[in-house]
Amino acid sequence: MGVEADREGQSDEQEHRKFEDSIVISNLSVEERLDDASIEANRIILCRQRGLTTRALKSIGSSFVDEAARQREQ
Repeated sequence: MGVEADREGQSDEQEHRKFEDSIVISNLSVEERLDDASIEANRIILCRQRGLTTRALKSIGSSFVDEAARQREQ
C-alpha cells in the first residue's frame, strides 16, 4: 500500500514538472525553442554514444542548459 501511494506521489510530481516545463517552453521565442531542442538532441546523442544512463543524461542536461543560457546572454 505504501509503495502504491509513493508511485502516485511520483506520478503527480512528474505531471507537475511537465506542466511547469510547458509554461517555460511557451514563454520562449521560436528561435529559443529550436536552440533548446538541438541542445537536447545533442545531449541525448552524446549520452547514447557514451552508454550513459538516464540519471547521467539528466545531470549532463543541466550543464548544457547552463551553457546555452550563458551563450544567449553574450
